[in-house]
Amino acid sequence: MDKKLIVAFLYNVRHVYPDPNDSRTQLETDFDDPETIEELTHCLQKAGFNVIPIEANENAYFELKKHKSEIDIAFNYSEGIYGKDRYCHLPAILEILQIPYTGSSPLTQALVLNKGKAKEILIANKIPTHRQTRLTRFFRRHNQQKHC
Repeated sequence: MDKKLIVAFLYNVRHVYPDPNDSRTQLETDFDDPETIEELTHCLQKAGFNVIPIEANENAYFELKKHKSEIDIAFNYSEGIYGKDRYCHLPAILEILQIPYTGSSPLTQALVLNKGKAKEILIANKIPTHRQTRLTRFFRRHNQQKHC
């Protein structure tokens, strides 16, 4: 009998629904509902995998390290938690722990979220891109005026 592949399913789940008037609740805006996570876990199991669900939060590293010897591959469905480079967190942790995973590397994740840097790399490699305008100074100036 063939051994079932053990998949660490990495996800972010919404615990609080975002309130447009409370910026503290915006953290989980892009996360999935618990029902979605349950359904995805069920689908992986139905496909024949043993699944170790791991929420991609501050404890994810410890959970992955605890289960490292059991995990054959990690299915990275997570978005990370904090900061503009949050998508890089779990791939970096998986690389540190030497756990094979699905999806892009930390560097690739960082580049696809930073459109300006991605465009610079494309141009440097003579890959045609559309013209762009960066509005960084405009937004910085607008935000400073708004908060004065």
